[in-house]
Amino acid sequence: MASMIAHEVFSEIVDIARSDEPLRRRRGRAEKRIAQFKADLKAAFFVSPTRGRLSKNHVDRDLRQAFNSQGPPPDQRVVFLAAIDAPAESED
Repeated sequence: MASMIAHEVFSEIVDIARSDEPLRRRRGRAEKRIAQFKADLKAAFFVSPTRGRLSKNHVDRDLRQAFNSQGPPPDQRVVFLAAIDAPAESED
């Protein structure tokens, strides 16, 4: 279950990165989505701490691969980096 959620979050970040919105807005949306994902994992009763860490690591790994890939344009890579660096909502 947690890995499905992680994949969905990564897909949402990719969609945000590819959108036609201004870069600043895309970065903000990506940061907010990752922060919400982290907060949701922390609050979920059905996700053990270990599974939560694995899910966060899964999304982080996929975002880093997307960032390091030569495929996306620089503005999309900036969005991936913003998502990687986003704190959890409780850390704001």
